[in-house]
Amino acid sequence: MSDETKTVICDVHGDSIGTYMCRHLVRGSGLGFYCSAEDDDEYPDACGANCNEIMEQEGGWNDTSEAAASIAIVCHHCYESAKLRNQIKMSEDDWQTLLSESHRYLKERMCDVEDQYDILKYDRFDFDENAGHLVFSGMVGWNSKQNASTSAPYQQKTNTWLWSWGNDASRKIPER
Repeated sequence: MSDETKTVICDVHGDSIGTYMCRHLVRGSGLGFYCSAEDDDEYPDACGANCNEIMEQEGGWNDTSEAAASIAIVCHHCYESAKLRNQIKMSEDDWQTLLSESHRYLKERMCDVEDQYDILKYDRFDFDENAGHLVFSGMVGWNSKQNASTSAPYQQKTNTWLWSWGNDASRKIPER
């Protein structure tokens, strides 16, 4: 986890933000790049595919998984370089397959929602985050207000949304 208040002196980049990654990423290329998306850290701890697999087998970071990773402190510039070198690039065919499969999956989910809730009878919907309501509206007399909450909080530091797969709070069933 990086700490912007603490700097490291890198032989290449000088004073920089320090962060952590496995030593394999520091020197390697094409090893995969795994990092946590659960916090608002611009440079989260990172490891390659093999170290990530060991960490998962161990049930998290412990003496065994940390020894395999041989964690190194690197500057944020070296971190970004290692990230670019180690991310595994998807082929155009694989990318098109992923897009097609994702579209099909989401279309099926939308059809399920339509079948279950008949939402297409409404012209529009609005989400009032402060009130916690999803409001469906359309023809006169066809209005519905449902309790709702977001599982994608906005991260000020990175100017991004933390979608449900990176948000532990989204895995909890909201109280009614």
